[in-house]
Amino acid sequence: MYSSAGARGNLVARPPAFVPSISILFMTTHALFRLTALTILLTPASLPAAEAAPAATWHAQSLGQALAYMLLFAGVGIIAAIAGYKIFDKCTPGHLNKEILEHRNVAAAIIGGAVILGVCIIIAASMLG
Repeated sequence: MYSSAGARGNLVARPPAFVPSISILFMTTHALFRLTALTILLTPASLPAAEAAPAATWHAQSLGQALAYMLLFAGVGIIAAIAGYKIFDKCTPGHLNKEILEHRNVAAAIIGGAVILGVCIIIAASMLG
């Protein structure tokens, strides 16, 4: 394993006759992993699948159905936005609608717009799932 090099007697280390290097071990392990992953991914595609009935979803199957869903969700959203504004108006002192229309209060109009936008964002998030 060691040999003397030169007259001084320095020892030089030599590797053993056969030791697989880490890169060779990594390449074979990586290739086995890829082969296993490829086998797992392709197995379901090769098996014959039983035809199951499609699950009922809210995704439209035609243009008419998409338009009907759009109108339905728009109507529900507008009604919910108005209801949210009215609930906010009832929970705050004074009449927000009167402040905006009769007294021309810009601050009240900004608050009312922010309430409607906030309710609409919540409604849109709930409709998207």
